Order: sequence, then C-alpha cells, then structure tokens
Amino acid sequence: NLLASLMVALTSFVVAKRVLPPRRQISPSSGHASRDLLLRMSASLGLVFVLTSLADKLGPVLSGFLTPFPIATAIVAAFTQVESGPDAVVSYFHGFVPALNSFAFFCFVLSWGLGRWNLVLAVAAALSAQLLIQGFNLWRMTRGPRIHP
Repeated sequence: NLLASLMVALTSFVVAKRVLPPRRQISPSSGHASRDLLLRMSASLGLVFVLTSLADKLGPVLSGFLTPFPIATAIVAAFTQVESGPDAVVSYFHGFVPALNSFAFFCFVLSWGLGRWNLVLAVAAALSAQLLIQGFNLWRMTRGPRIHP
C-alpha cells in the first residue's frame, strides 16, 4: 500500500531524529578542500564501481535501494568525521534525516502519478512536492539556532 509505505517512512524518520544525540557546537574545519574533493570522488567511484559490479547479482530493486543513500551518506559522514569530529557528524545527520522526508514524498508522488499521468507530469509533480517539503524543512531549520552546548 503506497500510503502505508509513506507513513512507515515518515514514522521511521521521526524515530531516527529522536534517537540522534543532541547537536553541539562544532569548531570550523581546518579545510583541505581540494585534497578532500579528490578523496571523496575516489571513494564515491570505488563504492559505485562495487555496486555496479554486483548489480547483476543484486538485481534492480536491491541495487536501486543501495545506490542513493548508503553511498552518499557513508562518504559524507566519513569525511565529516575525519575532518571535524563526531559532533559534526551528528549535526550532519540532524540535517540529513529531515531531508529524507522530501525524498519519501518525491517517491510517493512519483509512484502515485505514474499510474495516472505521463512520465514528464509525474516527475514534475514529484519534484514540486519535494521542493515544497525541502523549502519547509529549510525554513524550519533556519528559524533559529538549536545547538546545545
């Protein structure tokens, strides 16, 4: 059931947000942007290569499931940990988890729309829903600092 799947996803994001440790003040990173970018690109390339090499064995559903979040999330979290420490990773996840709401709505609207509209309209509606949710999330996150000392 599409609606039940959306509700389970949204509920899991609420639970994830509540079990995260509180955000703390983080110090600015020393910054090795050019070197870090090359390392991040190499790490992404390696993970994508492994995943695409296993795609035939995993099948399209599992490959699609593993592609977006584990790769991007693992790389950003790992490099954030190395560069700025665990408090920065916690802060990253405080921003990442609410952003998953918009992805869930994108998938919901796209799945619902594909049976009713052509592909272009379904994707446009899904992107519009995602942008609205992301805009709302951004507005909520920037209303004021919520950093615990």
